[in-house]
Amino acid sequence: MLDELGFASRAALVDAAVPAAIRSADGLDLPEALSEEGVLAELRSLASKNVVKTPSSSARASTARTRPR
Repeated sequence: MLDELGFASRAALVDAAVPAAIRSADGLDLPEALSEEGVLAELRSLASKNVVKTPSSSARASTARTRPR
């Protein structure tokens, strides 16, 4: 892919694409990559914390009366 873009390395691509003024000399402090199964487990864990909130029946009735037609 780098050849198609005309760059000899990923570093050359970054040099061309990211201005030096906003580049960090330090590496990113990222955790180790997860496997696909690990990512799915993490997403399931996050999704299990979702709470579905619906308006009460009286609020729905009030909304229905005031909604423009």
